[in-house]
Amino acid sequence: MVNVFVNYHKFSKFQSSSDISYAKYFKGLENENLQIVYNESRLSCFVADLSITLSRSRRLHRYGFLKKLLFFWSRHTIIFPWQLKNIDVVITHWFFPIFLFKKRLPLLFSSAFVSNEYAGATSDEERMSDVKLRKEWYAKSDVVSFCAQSWIKHFNSIDNTFKDKIIFLPRLLPNTNPVSVEEVEQKFNNREKINVLFVGRDGKRKGLDEFLEALTEIAFFPELANKILVTIVTATKFDRPKNIEMEIYPPLENRKVVELMHKAHIFCLPTHRDSYGLVFIEAMSSGCAVIADKRNPRTEFFEDGECGVLVKNNKDEILRALKRLVEDSELSKSLALKALKRFNSIYSFEKAKQDYLQVINNLSNTSKKLE
Repeated sequence: MVNVFVNYHKFSKFQSSSDISYAKYFKGLENENLQIVYNESRLSCFVADLSITLSRSRRLHRYGFLKKLLFFWSRHTIIFPWQLKNIDVVITHWFFPIFLFKKRLPLLFSSAFVSNEYAGATSDEERMSDVKLRKEWYAKSDVVSFCAQSWIKHFNSIDNTFKDKIIFLPRLLPNTNPVSVEEVEQKFNNREKINVLFVGRDGKRKGLDEFLEALTEIAFFPELANKILVTIVTATKFDRPKNIEMEIYPPLENRKVVELMHKAHIFCLPTHRDSYGLVFIEAMSSGCAVIADKRNPRTEFFEDGECGVLVKNNKDEILRALKRLVEDSELSKSLALKALKRFNSIYSFEKAKQDYLQVINNLSNTSKKLE
């Protein structure tokens, strides 16, 4: 039996943050030969939550030394010796652990290196302090995983010290059940209307304004407008375009969103700002023809437009993409099938699980050698 400690703060009040809550999905790796143990230390959780709360205070940012201290504790977490009794491997996501003991345990650090644009930098030079901090983390890790190949390439282009340590492991999505090829065929062949879906709690950041502008233009073409049913899930208030059949929902739980995706023919999310975009992966698994922004890692998801339509965040490009997919149902179905095939070969939970288990088993063997 391999015992894996996952640094997931089970009692954190920041469960709405994917940076923190994502680690709970490692539980899906459990099988008869592997057991997952979570970080259930309330003290460790309290220190992390307090640091995150204080680090968000602009008032405290006036004090440079305090800002640095709070950032340190908001990205680190204490692991006490008694939590790691009989543990073979440690996995941590986002938080980097501080071990209060001398025993050496193999560490898998699930990390990220988002685009310069998302990080608010205009060049790689502006990110050197970030790279320096990551080098300290990665030097203490046995394996570092990124969930985008483009992130690996970018980081290694800046500093290739850890090129043999950084590997690609896709995100774990245990609640994503892909549709079958037959279901995609049936959805597109037996449609009455073409269902276009937009999902984004923060509509402004997700490109809702530009999407609505494109729909307003479509409304001037009745033969096109009458073909579509638009479904929007958002917390953002907006003016409803005229002459477009539309269903509007407040933010829904993930299960309900996936149900809407299974019914949708086109998933349109021309987001302005996303570090990764799990919702795009879910749309791929649901058999949707996807319209996404032309940025990494979405360009990676959709093979630079081979299995999805990539657009800039403006009305004209979104309009052209929508018209193209609505008017050419065979193209939409073809893109949906290509996206589903890519999901199954790279991003499906079963594929990702096997990739993780192989890495964990290798680390477990390392752990035995260290004893």
